[in-house]
Amino acid sequence: MVANGNSTPYAVNASGTVVGTASSAKDEDGNYYNVPFIYKDGADMVAITGPGGAIIGGEATAINEKGQVAGTGNGRAFVFDIETGEFTYINNGGGGRVIDINGSGYVIGTFNGFAGFGDHGWVATKEDGFNILENLIGQDVANPDWRIGGALDINDKGQILAEAFNVKEQKSYAILLTPVPEPSTYALMALGLGVVWFLRRRQ
Repeated sequence: MVANGNSTPYAVNASGTVVGTASSAKDEDGNYYNVPFIYKDGADMVAITGPGGAIIGGEATAINEKGQVAGTGNGRAFVFDIETGEFTYINNGGGGRVIDINGSGYVIGTFNGFAGFGDHGWVATKEDGFNILENLIGQDVANPDWRIGGALDINDKGQILAEAFNVKEQKSYAILLTPVPEPSTYALMALGLGVVWFLRRRQ
């Protein structure tokens, strides 16, 4: 696949593999639209395709050192394994954007408009599926103490950097979410305050 003159790279791993989006496919009306791509070793950009080799519209926005690529295709978040060629959708849509993937394959992103509450950060894996960050710190999404907005970064320990809003204080914070002791439960630290809130996921 060779891009039709317009391409945007978003991420590169230590092996020099680049991922991004390129205007390279035509729709039924003959108009070009963007597809996620992989580029390595000076070869042509290769489109990431969906189940059954179907062309998908979207972008690849993150890649880890294992060659696992994360992005969005046809409005859904996906993970694509370069080595095995396995493609997996990890959510059902919602117009969100994938931000990062760590070495364990945990993907983070943000989507807008859930239940009318604006931006929501989320984390997902191809094995365990999708969950919004507020659920993982035990918040009632309809009436939370903390509203977790954009997910910004995730490291190989599973710690997630995100934007948040404290509803009672009416203040915005940068927060760090840390798995305690497993990724299904997180602790929240409001950066700059040194205060850790151990909020268990409600049963």
